[in-house]
Amino acid sequence: GLSGAQAVMSLLLVALRRHDEAIVAAERACELAPGNFDAILRAAVVLTYAGHYEDALPRFDLALRMSPKDPLLYGAYQVRSVALFGLQRYADMVGSLQRVSRQLPQWVEAHTMMAAGFIGQGQPAQAAQAIASARKLDSRLTVRRVMRRHPLRIEADAARLAAFLRDAGLADA
Repeated sequence: GLSGAQAVMSLLLVALRRHDEAIVAAERACELAPGNFDAILRAAVVLTYAGHYEDALPRFDLALRMSPKDPLLYGAYQVRSVALFGLQRYADMVGSLQRVSRQLPQWVEAHTMMAAGFIGQGQPAQAAQAIASARKLDSRLTVRRVMRRHPLRIEADAARLAAFLRDAGLADA
């Protein structure tokens, strides 16, 4: 219903980098359908890309508790790792992604975000290994393609993520 429409609209607004409007739509979806898994998860995603990392994490954790077997949870973990990246919590980020990656070894994005987390921890060898794993799964992977999936409002965080991916050995284009 209306909540779902608001939730979808919030993600579209994020993709268009209209972060403030996206937050309003996401919060409205949560009001219209309190306790709705999709609305909570989408709000977490919107808050992450808008740079409200601290606010996003409890929403992710709530959604993950509500539906621990949801087939789309890897997406939640992916964006949750972006929030952890924003907070420079690199060890948490890597640990979380390693757990999900064990269940979904074909999931490319886990390896790319793990690589960024390893660079953040000063572990370039592990980062290079993660990029090698990602490129085995997707030979056309580039920094630009990864960054297109992450419409971060905070330019400094986007720049740091791109730089970390380059440091891990991923080509720009």
